[in-house]
Amino acid sequence: MPNSDDHARTSARLTTYGCLAGLALALIAVFGFPLWIFLAFQFGSR
Repeated sequence: MPNSDDHARTSARLTTYGCLAGLALALIAVFGFPLWIFLAFQFGSR
């Protein structure tokens, strides 16, 4: 049954991409927010 195997492979790929996207968003949130706050203070103090 190549159809169900193909479906399983597709969902596994989607799950992998979903996990990678989640990790990337988490990294952007962790590193991006302090940087954004720092830049806001830098430009706000002038």
